[in-house]
Amino acid sequence: MGMLRTWLIQKFLQLVFKFTLGGKFVENKQWYKSKTIWSMIVSILVAILELIDTVSGMNLLSTEIVTTVLTLAGALGIYGRTSATTGIK
Repeated sequence: MGMLRTWLIQKFLQLVFKFTLGGKFVENKQWYKSKTIWSMIVSILVAILELIDTVSGMNLLSTEIVTTVLTLAGALGIYGRTSATTGIK
């Protein structure tokens, strides 16, 4: 059990290191070319629109639309982070 735990911790730390700027990234790209950044921008914009919609009482956005967009943006963010081969400038 101890060897398995040590192995899992090592793999976890390798993944964390890989997904940070100090990891395997040799090149950097502009921020606007990042799928992760764009997914966060979309998430923030949808959250702001939902807040404005709720406060104003206009009810233009349905809960299903907001949930779907946020889910897709989150999935894009996860995909972007796990498939990244370069860092961000």
